[in-house]
Amino acid sequence: MFVTRYYGVVTDAQFRDAYARIRPENPGWMQFNEIADMRAMTSFAVEHSVLRNEAELTGRYLAEADVRVRCAVVAPEDLPFALSRVYGAHADFAGREEVHVFRDAGSAADWLCIPESRRDEIFASARAVPPATRSAAGAVSLLRMFRTTLGLASKG
Repeated sequence: MFVTRYYGVVTDAQFRDAYARIRPENPGWMQFNEIADMRAMTSFAVEHSVLRNEAELTGRYLAEADVRVRCAVVAPEDLPFALSRVYGAHADFAGREEVHVFRDAGSAADWLCIPESRRDEIFASARAVPPATRSAAGAVSLLRMFRTTLGLASKG
């Protein structure tokens, strides 16, 4: 399981930077499903074109690796929820990343088939982000990759 946490105001540059950092720093990212946790986000100031471009680029990376992944976005606020659905529509068109957006973490965990016994571990780490791990822009943190034999890994 790949967990990314968004917090504060997320801008175009920060959103692009998050994706640019995830790919080279974590070469195994394509093997895992993701939780994008937006519960601590106060504003999602990302243009449609940036959402489209990142979804298309991610789709190309996944196509080259012949992998399909699932991403559960937890976005209780209206604007991040709506913009995440826009990203999801572009990801669906690219055909390699299935994105579903949820208002609560429990529904996201259910959709990803995360066992009850693992949910506290995964979401607790998503809430406890030390400031030193944040990007220079301060909006997105890649938290942790959960490798497991419990079915959390994506199977292309």
